Amino acid sequence: MGGGSFAALGQSPGRGGFPQLGHSLFSMRSIMTRRLFFAFLVCLALPALLKAQQPEWVPFCGTKDLNLLRDQVRQAKADMEGALLPRGGITYVPVRFFLVAKSDGSSRVSEKRVLDAMCVLNENFADMDIQFYIKQLKFLNHNTIYSNPGSTSGQFAISNQLVYDAINIFITGDAGGQGVLGYYQPPAGPGGGTDYIVVLKNEVHKNKTLSHEVGHFLGLLHPFHGWEESGGWDPNVHGMQVGFWAPDGQTRNEKMDGSNCNMAADEICDTPPDYLFWNFVSNCNYFGQARDPDGVLVVPMLDNFMNYIFSCTQNQFTTGQKNVMTNFLFHPLRNYVRPNFTPNTQVITQTPTLKSPVNGETLPARNNIKLEWEPVPGADQYLVELSITVGYSVNPITKITSGTSVVIEEELLPDRLYYWHVKPYNASYTCADFSPSETFVTGSVLASREIEEVDGLTLLPNPVNQGAEALLEVNAEAPFEAELRLLDVNGRLLLDLGRRSLPAGTTLLPLPTGGLAPGMYLVVLQSDTGRNTRKLVVLP
Repeated sequence: MGGGSFAALGQSPGRGGFPQLGHSLFSMRSIMTRRLFFAFLVCLALPALLKAQQPEWVPFCGTKDLNLLRDQVRQAKADMEGALLPRGGITYVPVRFFLVAKSDGSSRVSEKRVLDAMCVLNENFADMDIQFYIKQLKFLNHNTIYSNPGSTSGQFAISNQLVYDAINIFITGDAGGQGVLGYYQPPAGPGGGTDYIVVLKNEVHKNKTLSHEVGHFLGLLHPFHGWEESGGWDPNVHGMQVGFWAPDGQTRNEKMDGSNCNMAADEICDTPPDYLFWNFVSNCNYFGQARDPDGVLVVPMLDNFMNYIFSCTQNQFTTGQKNVMTNFLFHPLRNYVRPNFTPNTQVITQTPTLKSPVNGETLPARNNIKLEWEPVPGADQYLVELSITVGYSVNPITKITSGTSVVIEEELLPDRLYYWHVKPYNASYTCADFSPSETFVTGSVLASREIEEVDGLTLLPNPVNQGAEALLEVNAEAPFEAELRLLDVNGRLLLDLGRRSLPAGTTLLPLPTGGLAPGMYLVVLQSDTGRNTRKLVVLP
C-alpha cells in the first residue's frame, strides 16, 4: 500500500514507509468517543422528548373506586369457586340506554348512533355467548346529567333514574372533563344509586369505549391497574426498570414471567404487564423500553379492550378476561341483568322498500305527511330519518315505530326537497342497513289533521283501469260532513265532487276516472276539522 493511500486517511507515512498510526488512532477514538457520548445523551433525553411531543391530553377512562371493584371481584371469585356455570347457551343481557339531552331537549345523541353502539357491543362480545338487547331507549332532558354527571348533584340525579332490571347506560355530553370518554360507577349490585355506566355521545358507537366500560361492569380491571393516576409510565419518573409497587403504592407491578400474575395489576395471567404506556404507542406500535421489576423487557398487549390504546383497528378480550366476566355475570350481584328472557334474535338481512310518498313526488302540504314502507322479516322496530340533506346531518327529524308507517306532524320547510330512509331492527339485532334514500318535495300549505270521525278510508279497486269507476270506502265512527276532491300529484284540483254528508258506519263514494290519463292521483276528503288523503293509481 503506497503512502498516498495513508495520506488519504489523514495519516503520514513513517520510517521505512510504515504509517505513523498513534496520532490517527487517537483521533479516531476521540471521534468515536464523542459520537458515543452524544448518542448516550440522546438516549437519556429521548423519553423526555417523546413525552414532550404528546398532545396536551389523551383519551382515558374515568372510572374511580377501582380497588372497590377489585375487592368485589375477588369476593365473587371466592363465592363462585366450584360453581357450575351454564355451558353451551347464550345469556341475554338487557340494556337501558338513557339518551340524555340538555334541559331544553337539545344536543341529544342520535338514535342511529345508539343502534350502532348496540351493534358494535354485540359484535365485540359475540364469542363469549353473551348477547345484549335493548330493554329501553329512554329520552331524558337534564342539564346536570348531560354536562356534569360525576358531580354530587349529577350522581344524585342519576340515582333517581336507575331501574335495576338492565345495565343502565347514560349517554351524555360530558363524562368528567377533557379526555374522559366514559366511566363505570361501582360498587356492583342493585340499589345504592351506583352500578351504572356513563359514555360520551361522540364515543358510544366506536369500537372500544362502550365495550371497555361494560368490561368494568362485568368485573375487569385495567391491565395497568395501579397506574391510573400516574399519568402513564415515564422513565424520568419511574425509571426504565419499574419497582415492585405501582404508583398507587398498594398494587404490585406484574412481571413478564407471570410469577406474580395472580396478585398483580388486573390479577389476570394472560394479560401481560402494562404500566400505562399510552405515551409510547403510535399506530398500534409500542416503542418504549420499560422493564419489569426483574429487569426483563416488557412486551405489552396493545389490542386489548381494557387498556388506553386507541390506535389499534381491532381489539380483543383474553381468555382470562372472558373467564372473569362470565364468572362475575353469574354471581348474585348480577342476577338483575339475567332475567331469563329471550328477545327477538333474528338476524335482519333485508332493508325496507319505501312505498309512499313516491320517490320524487311533490306533495300538496308540508306537514302531516305519512311515510310508508314494506315490512322486513325479523324487524319489530323501525327508525325513520328525514332531512334536507342526503347525509341527514342538518336538523334531521327521527321517528321510531313498531309499525310500517309514521306521520310527520312537524311543519317542514315549504317547497323544499327532503330525503328519507328507514332502518329495521329488533331488540338484539341493530346492525341492518338503512333503506336507500328517497325524496319528496313539500308543498306550500299547512294541512290540517286527519278527520277524527274517520276510522278507515280505502280505495277499491286500487289500481283501477282507466274509465272504470273507483270507490272510496269510508268507515266513520260518527256522522260528519266533508268535501271530496281529486288532485294531481302536484296538488292541482282536477275534480270537485262536492260536499257530502256521511253517516256513521260504512259509505261508498264513487270516483269517475273516464277523463283521467294513466298515472297517480290524490283523493282528498276535507272536513272542517281535518283532512284525509289517499293515492289512486289509474292504469291504461
